[in-house]
Amino acid sequence: MLALSGLYYAGYFFPNYQDSLIYNNSPYDFLRQMPADHPYWEEYRHRIIMCVGQGSWEDELLDSTRQMDALLKERDVPA
Repeated sequence: MLALSGLYYAGYFFPNYQDSLIYNNSPYDFLRQMPADHPYWEEYRHRIIMCVGQGSWEDELLDSTRQMDALLKERDVPA
């Protein structure tokens, strides 16, 4: 996965609403609920690159990227 200036929480666009479509398209929520022993984690440890620019239009994205980075670090996924 190569992620460029992403927003990783779909709830940003749908506050106070959640269904399976939103959940499955919200990487932060989906990965947060994935069991620590799921075999995909090992795959992710070798396949994720995330970057975000520092332009003024990325201010809102930076927080989402940092939250995703923290989640991945909790699961020993270098990103």
